[in-house]
Amino acid sequence: MIKLVIDTATGTLVGATVVAPNGGEVLGLLTLAVHQRVPVDALRHMTYAFPTFHGGVGEALGAYARGTGKVIDPAYVASGYFD
Repeated sequence: MIKLVIDTATGTLVGATVVAPNGGEVLGLLTLAVHQRVPVDALRHMTYAFPTFHGGVGEALGAYARGTGKVIDPAYVASGYFD
């Protein structure tokens, strides 16, 4: 499982979680992206080695771009869905 936290106002990755064998190795890539404020669009257009766990980052970004990932924003939370 790869969870990406994206600031939609700036279009940058602000956090991530990886639950997988060797997930810590994947977090190195994501940590660098967070600290350098890399735009999500730039991350989405990178070429990831496949089949690897790093390839999962590309898949997660693709799901976000297609709107098939779970998106939670403050307005969505304020709607009362989580009460």
